[in-house]
Amino acid sequence: MPHPEPTVVHVGGGVAYADGAEDEVLQVLRTVGDVSSGSSELARHMVDWPTRYHFSYQRSNLLRPLDIGPGTRVLDVGAGSGALSRYLGEQGADVVALEGNPVRAQAAAVRCAELPNVEVLCGALDDMEPVDTFDLVLLVGVLEYSGSDLGGAGGAPAMLRRARSHLAPGGAVVVAIENQLGLKYLLGGREDHLGRPWVGVEGYSGEKGVRTWSRRDLARLLAAEGLDHQHWMSPFPDYKLPSVVVDERLYDQPDAPDLLGQLVPQPVVHLDQQPVRLADAAGAHRVFAEAGLAADVANSFLVVAGSSDDPPRGVVRKDALAWLFGGHRMPPWRRTRVLTQDRELVLLGDGGTRQRAWLMQEPGCARPFYRGQTFGELAVAAVRAHDLDALRHVLRTWCAELDERAVDVEPPGADAPPFLLADTTRGLPDGHLDASLSNFVDCDGRIVLVDDEWRTGHPVDLRVAKFRALWVLAREVVSSGIEHPWGLWASVDDVVAVLADLAGVDVAPDVVEAWRESEAQLQELVAGEPRERLVDGWLSGSLRSIDLRPDRQAEEELRRLRDDVVQQLTATVAARDEQIGALQRERDVLAAERDEFRGQRDHLEGLLVAKQAEVDRLSRPRGFVGGLIRRQPALRRIARSVRRDGAG
Repeated sequence: MPHPEPTVVHVGGGVAYADGAEDEVLQVLRTVGDVSSGSSELARHMVDWPTRYHFSYQRSNLLRPLDIGPGTRVLDVGAGSGALSRYLGEQGADVVALEGNPVRAQAAAVRCAELPNVEVLCGALDDMEPVDTFDLVLLVGVLEYSGSDLGGAGGAPAMLRRARSHLAPGGAVVVAIENQLGLKYLLGGREDHLGRPWVGVEGYSGEKGVRTWSRRDLARLLAAEGLDHQHWMSPFPDYKLPSVVVDERLYDQPDAPDLLGQLVPQPVVHLDQQPVRLADAAGAHRVFAEAGLAADVANSFLVVAGSSDDPPRGVVRKDALAWLFGGHRMPPWRRTRVLTQDRELVLLGDGGTRQRAWLMQEPGCARPFYRGQTFGELAVAAVRAHDLDALRHVLRTWCAELDERAVDVEPPGADAPPFLLADTTRGLPDGHLDASLSNFVDCDGRIVLVDDEWRTGHPVDLRVAKFRALWVLAREVVSSGIEHPWGLWASVDDVVAVLADLAGVDVAPDVVEAWRESEAQLQELVAGEPRERLVDGWLSGSLRSIDLRPDRQAEEELRRLRDDVVQQLTATVAARDEQIGALQRERDVLAAERDEFRGQRDHLEGLLVAKQAEVDRLSRPRGFVGGLIRRQPALRRIARSVRRDGAG
């Protein structure tokens, strides 16, 4: 049933910013039944980047590290279609959602219509009465527009000054923004607002209006406006749809590179543009972390800034090193975990068993966070180094661990459940559904499974579990930008075949087919992805590294064309040489026949000369008759005539 159309209070002229999806978003919000911040119904309407940005429940992950609850008064500047305002209202905060675009403001009002603690205003920050004060003023994806007409054109100092003027005692301005020197941008990703690579890294040369700042410059901007008490966090892959938020305290840990390797295995994810892999992002992230620069190249910043004279209190949990939310999941699988300074992963909320169909989840309330590198990291490091001996050792050590954990299984027969085959006799115990290399950590020689939340109620076929893990590793190798030993044209299927050989794993076609079908069912349950899209997309083994490397495609196509031309020329030359050889052989045969015929001719001519001489000899008169003929002219004439007649 459609929600009643609420009224938006207009406090000013507003701004012209729009992404083109406003009318569609408003129409969807008017027609769906569930408009909550975690709505799966809204998630079904995500068809492109703008609708994903408006409807994804992951938007609210940005604010989960902040202590916001009943009694907290929040001004959400640039509230958009109300995704964050709705979440804040659900937490019990008193929210004023300020949005300059009238259609967006109406969408926010529709989304928050059932929340009496959320008020939606249409206007700009300058239109707000200065007497209105708040515990938090949110500038999420807003400050970068401060120098353009879309943000009032007054510049960042003026916007920050105005935001601070609305703070209550002990209040804070919360800024979420992309990093001008973020790893994504350093590695060639297009600037989110201007759509071109390196434009921010180059200092926005010739650009006016929309821009972002480096960590140091943003800190100075905030401090210059009296917001010098700052707490910094880094949302990954960025502030828009974060799956991990890293606290500034983590970067100061002595093992920060290893922590980041485990918590942020994919530091760069392209959500709003065609994926581009100009370099190995995870490898680059570790290099920056080892140099102490990881915080400076985070893709986005989340900053809680107040005055040192009256600093914010209780906004951020004091013992948190990181907040983990995971990727896109359907209810009831979503969870929020906190990594504390004493290295414990604490689950926020209900830690009881959850179940849907055949799949169960046992997230637990708390567990230790094991230090060290995962087998996934060790394997990828070996691939980066092109050290196949080291890779073989990692894979076989991991395989041996799985073999050690395996148990005998009674063959389930024709009605085998997911991740089992009809002839399964060896399986991994329940809790080993995800036996990926990244879920095993080498803790000083002791191998620990660090994530066993997923359960099926039955074992997992050992062969299927091994292939699944190798396939996940192969896809990471192909898609991450690693310069791996198998070349840019190698597909996931090609790489997984090599990995299986190195691991000593014999993969039969029925194992692959059983895994693919089971994995499709699993992802449908966990992420809500249609099976057809999974099989043609994520589960397809046809992806190649070259598909994600536009910088190398022309070069590689030219190389392949050159190789094809060389191959064709080589084949043509070889065919010509063979033809020439055949002609030469034929010439030699003909020459031999000619010499033979010449010899026969010379022999016959000799015989003919000899015969002629014999004829001449026999035709000459001898003795008395010959003498008589020679002496008588008349007889000589008769003899010559006879010889001529005989010769004729």
